[in-house]
Amino acid sequence: KKDFCGPKNSLEILVKKFLENQKAMRELSNGRGAEHILVLQPIYELHLEAKNKIYKGEILSPERILFRKNFTEKIMNSEFCKKNCLDFTNIFDKSYMEDLIFDKTSNEHNFEKHVFMDNVHLLDKGNQIVSKEIKNYLENNF
Repeated sequence: KKDFCGPKNSLEILVKKFLENQKAMRELSNGRGAEHILVLQPIYELHLEAKNKIYKGEILSPERILFRKNFTEKIMNSEFCKKNCLDFTNIFDKSYMEDLIFDKTSNEHNFEKHVFMDNVHLLDKGNQIVSKEIKNYLENNF
């Protein structure tokens, strides 16, 4: 049986590469007198209220969900993330929402009711919530 996303050490390799890229971006930003803020985007299946764990027609395995959770945890617990890192992977857990994701099979097309178009792309309501949280972070930290 093949592990999700490659061999067992792939998580560490991906985290290392991800953080190397973020460090390069932070150095570039700092060199220009700017602050670099890492924001991990919302991911539908990492929310408590996620009912439909399907992505591109495939059921998301518990291994895939665990991999994403572990990836996020390792990033957020890294030395790099002691400064200016925001974990928004499950940001919508802060406010109860019955239907997080748009159901393409439903006859009801109420885009205002949902925050996700699919597992990672946000609708207007989701973007408004994320934007407000980023604005709050900036006002409180800069």
